[in-house]
Amino acid sequence: MLVAQEGKVLYQEAIGLRDFENLVALKKNDIFEMASVSKQFTAMMIMMCQEKGLLDYDDPVGKYLDIPYRGITIRQLLTHTSGVPDYQAVMDEHWDKSKVAGNPDILEYLNQYQPPMLFEPGEKYEYSNTGYVFLASIVEKATGRDFVELMREWIFQPLGMKNTDIRSPEAKAKVKNFAAGHIKNEAGEYVNANNFHSSDYTVWLGNRKGPGK
Repeated sequence: MLVAQEGKVLYQEAIGLRDFENLVALKKNDIFEMASVSKQFTAMMIMMCQEKGLLDYDDPVGKYLDIPYRGITIRQLLTHTSGVPDYQAVMDEHWDKSKVAGNPDILEYLNQYQPPMLFEPGEKYEYSNTGYVFLASIVEKATGRDFVELMREWIFQPLGMKNTDIRSPEAKAKVKNFAAGHIKNEAGEYVNANNFHSSDYTVWLGNRKGPGK
């Protein structure tokens, strides 16, 4: 918990355990998953590309990506009004969870299995993880650069965000103060969720870029 007012920290404290198995106490500088908070950074990358003249918000997504869905714009991806289906459902059903999937794999499986659109683009709002996978992939296509490297160069480093990064599963494993999620095993004990690869999508989808990290 952190309480601040007018830029001054009034109260900051960490409560609980970072590691339930080894009873390691949580500390104020421990590293957490940002999960879908990452989406605002993905949106910012798109906005920076637009400022640099590399793309336009009303460009069709098909200009940058090979996807089986037509009539969708970048703006609709940003605003969760695209109607694209949930990629996690397709990957959960068909992906070999002993491997780690990334954006190219997600695009490949959407093309292969082609789940139907949820609604016509622009028809309504529905929160979409798939849209933000597409946005990160569009950034890479528009810039010819790796999304993670570009995020560091354009946002994290200029802002002095020394503890924030987009980490692969291997990189996360090397962060000693990483606060991993925990789930209960059959005995009712809390254990590191990364031990359950098939049920932890942050592991077998660990190389995706855009929707969360």
